[in-house]
Amino acid sequence: MRVKDLMDIQFLKLYKDYSVKKTIDLMYKKKRYTAPVLDEEDKLIGWVMAIDLAVVEDRSIPVSKIMHPLEDIVVVYENDPAREVVLKFVKYKVMSIPVLNNEGKIVGIRQAKGLFNNCSL
Repeated sequence: MRVKDLMDIQFLKLYKDYSVKKTIDLMYKKKRYTAPVLDEEDKLIGWVMAIDLAVVEDRSIPVSKIMHPLEDIVVVYENDPAREVVLKFVKYKVMSIPVLNNEGKIVGIRQAKGLFNNCSL
């Protein structure tokens, strides 16, 4: 089994020029606590969490000003063994992990919720 067999392809996409206000509105509407921040080619450039947004006073600034940069994000690749995503959840204690293809484009998200029900190690 591969990571692509476990990922959610219906995920919220945020773009680097979205305002913090727009980001908050979209995350609230979609009931998401975390979301990827993408460039114009859908390449992952950052990650934002609801807790980060809660403390921003100027909600007109772009989300790219407060996102966690790519080098700080735990990622997996779609063709990685499914076991890899499980090990990263255990090691890094994150809520969700973006799934990338070989070009660095985001193709899905895997949430920790329910993972152990879907996966045999």
